[in-house]
Amino acid sequence: MAHDNYHAMMSLALDRALPPEEQCILHGHLETCPACRSTWDRMCCADALFGQAISVAPSADFTARVMVRVAEREIARHEAKPWRLAAAIITGLFAVIVALGVAGLALLGEGDLVNGIMRIAVQGRLMIASLGAAATLIETLVGALRTWLGFLVAQPVVWGAAISMLTLASIWLGLIEALKPTPIRVESGA
Repeated sequence: MAHDNYHAMMSLALDRALPPEEQCILHGHLETCPACRSTWDRMCCADALFGQAISVAPSADFTARVMVRVAEREIARHEAKPWRLAAAIITGLFAVIVALGVAGLALLGEGDLVNGIMRIAVQGRLMIASLGAAATLIETLVGALRTWLGFLVAQPVVWGAAISMLTLASIWLGLIEALKPTPIRVESGA
């Protein structure tokens, strides 16, 4: 514990923040105390080690290797044809739809293939019309929400009124809860 002051002085000395008169006191102590002298020597070694500038340089061919990889990726990117994947997906979906249609005709027991296909086409058209109506409804709801949010952002008074109403409702509910009668427990003394 008595040497803690000297350890603090050593740290300040290594940071070049120790005043000259305290440096004299520290060096005088280091001449008479082998334990502090050992600590000082270790701290000086560590300071010298951490004070060295470490120079790490990339290998000589680093830039060339990176540029070759960049060029390879650019070539691979240009060779990839995203439309091929889209065409494969569309073809697969078409095959699935045709297979389901034929299977549906077989399961329904339609004797006449043309009437079955026409029936499926009419049902498909009705489904597409339903999806269109749903899309219109969603578009209308999004438009209404956008208008409502625009109104709220443009009118800070609305926010103030809403917050005031919420605060009043919270206070009112708190008062109702606080004024509820508490049941009285009757203990039976047997």
